[in-house]
Amino acid sequence: MNGDLLCRWLGLAGKHWPVDAHTLLGVPPGETDLVRIETCVQKRMASLRCYQITHPEEATEGMNRVAQAFVTLSESAVKPAQSMNDTVVGNSTQLDWNSAPPPVRREEPAPSVAPRRSDSTRETITSLARESPEAKAGLTTLQAVEERIAQTRGLARILDKVGHYFKDPKRPLAPAEERDLTAHMEALFDVMEEYPRFVGQPGQPGYRVVALARLQMTAQMFQALDRKQRALLAKDWRVSRQLLMTHRQFLDERLATLKATSPIFRWLQAGGMFLWDYRYWFVAGLGTVAGGLWWLVR
Repeated sequence: MNGDLLCRWLGLAGKHWPVDAHTLLGVPPGETDLVRIETCVQKRMASLRCYQITHPEEATEGMNRVAQAFVTLSESAVKPAQSMNDTVVGNSTQLDWNSAPPPVRREEPAPSVAPRRSDSTRETITSLARESPEAKAGLTTLQAVEERIAQTRGLARILDKVGHYFKDPKRPLAPAEERDLTAHMEALFDVMEEYPRFVGQPGQPGYRVVALARLQMTAQMFQALDRKQRALLAKDWRVSRQLLMTHRQFLDERLATLKATSPIFRWLQAGGMFLWDYRYWFVAGLGTVAGGLWWLVR
């Protein structure tokens, strides 16, 4: 294995392979922006993939190290200021579930004992699954709720298949399972492209698992992760599964409420929720119309 080749491909001239995680990804020590970290990982992976045929050993070694560096650095990173590429994540869902307290809902006396970390995680899951704009958006009709339920079922099934390999950090990957794991990660990537952005985004439950799917994680990359990195993925997988189940409960309640409501009231409620979801566009449209009328009559 030629370490000098790897350093040359990655623009690390003068370095000796292997290099530390920050140097490998090209981010400064202390970098906490998950979006910036993942962007650097994507660039490194793109630089290495073009050598997979001509130099398979070096390319595989490099991609394995990049995947390891991403999992390690994402542990210490905090929520990003903005989402990746064209993904839009509302401020209320930019939560670092791994370390941040849940959002404050009302003024209450400060408790004499700090809440346990597990309680904070549970509260954050509830907030994301039931109260975030992304989780509630579009659920104005019976059909929309039923479609979201079907989406959530499908995502949960794929997460369970991925979890077969992720949930136990000690579980080895058999050679016969390698293709299966790769297929499940590809399916996860496809489903997450269409799912509401309250799960799997930077700073949210499921981010590490989904990011590895975006990075086209191979079985070799997975096997290269150490026990601690596997434990981080297992934790992320468990919390993302809890988040989906909480959202499914919210959807079932929403469906029951809509079925018990008269059709006229459902129509009025759906119209109100639609206007609220698109309130900024609605206000902008009213402003445009008002401006046009003023110009005509002045």
